[in-house]
Amino acid sequence: MPLPPPTLPTGITSLPANVTKLKQLECLDLSGCRLAFLPSQLWRLSALRRLRLNGTSLMVGLSPVPGLTRAFDG
Repeated sequence: MPLPPPTLPTGITSLPANVTKLKQLECLDLSGCRLAFLPSQLWRLSALRRLRLNGTSLMVGLSPVPGLTRAFDG
């Protein structure tokens, strides 16, 4: 399987707190974003199942979202 193209940095450095109003959001792709942290209320995204963090400095491991089935960097 070929490697995916490299993730290019974006100018996004933060997410607005009101991102938690997207109640039906299932996949959040933050690839290439220069985020220092995720909103503390991200767990309110009850439909979120995938969180993509390619090319960010965020650590992957502990899920802030109870129903999250996949958080990956790559």
